[in-house]
Amino acid sequence: MRWAWRGCVCAFVAAATGLFGCEAASRSQACEPISGQGCADDFACTLNEAGDPTCQRSGPAQHFEPCAGSDDCARGFACLEVDGAARCMRMCVLGTAVGLATCAAVAEGAQCLGVVSPQPSVGVCVQTCVNPALPACAPLEDGEPAGCWLPSGLDVPICAGLRGTVGTGALCGVQARCAAATDLCAAASASKAPRCWPAAPLEPGDCIASDGMPGRRVRVAGTARAQVCVPAGE
Repeated sequence: MRWAWRGCVCAFVAAATGLFGCEAASRSQACEPISGQGCADDFACTLNEAGDPTCQRSGPAQHFEPCAGSDDCARGFACLEVDGAARCMRMCVLGTAVGLATCAAVAEGAQCLGVVSPQPSVGVCVQTCVNPALPACAPLEDGEPAGCWLPSGLDVPICAGLRGTVGTGALCGVQARCAAATDLCAAASASKAPRCWPAAPLEPGDCIASDGMPGRRVRVAGTARAQVCVPAGE
């Protein structure tokens, strides 16, 4: 998974204490991006293209709404490119109960995760898929429903920003996303290649596979809860 503050781009790296983005750098801080302190009343503290805190006029866009820059976003939000789509995302304090509470108040399923920025304590509230079988993600730019994506390094699916083209049951990968919003890319077993399979409902019981028949549940490798329905013969 790659995020960008319009300048710094790097992938998530799993660590014992959480997930982190770019290494910290020595930066002069004009304001505090999470609390908003240090700016005039009609300005908001956000991060510029270099990842530096800066005072800018705020805009109307709220959580996970499209943006062209941080000045499109409301106070406390920044414009971040996630999976190829720029969205306004609430800034939060990484690795703290305060950060978790901030994101819980923004939207159901939002989590404070690592940010691509030279600010090591600043994260953003990433919109995760609470139930991949019934994703409640913001629509894609073409107005079509957004599905769930499982980026490397995270154990929860997040709302995808790109349109997939791979049909249910076909081979898939990072560059070949599932077309159906309710499919996840997963392997039926360790010896098989990943394919697009219907996400299994969270509640226990039978799940319907791609052949329309009851299938079997398979946990998606590397995740804590995500499961898919695969045909009984797979």
